[in-house]
Amino acid sequence: MPSRNASLSLNKSANWKNIDVLGIVTNGSTWNFYKLTPEGQVYESLPYALGTIAQILGLLHYVFEQCQQNLNGS
Repeated sequence: MPSRNASLSLNKSANWKNIDVLGIVTNGSTWNFYKLTPEGQVYESLPYALGTIAQILGLLHYVFEQCQQNLNGS
């Protein structure tokens, strides 16, 4: 995941909308989800194991839904 300062700088210099930057990290066994707000707040989920596949799929759906909304300008 890009550094917090790099993400904030890119967001400002490119004159982009102020949106949350979402990240996903997995090693195949566990999944972590991250959010960086335009204000610089960083949120990290607890690790999700493959045994919680329904929760992982729900979180993935949320991340992709947010991406779609940002692309559509909502």
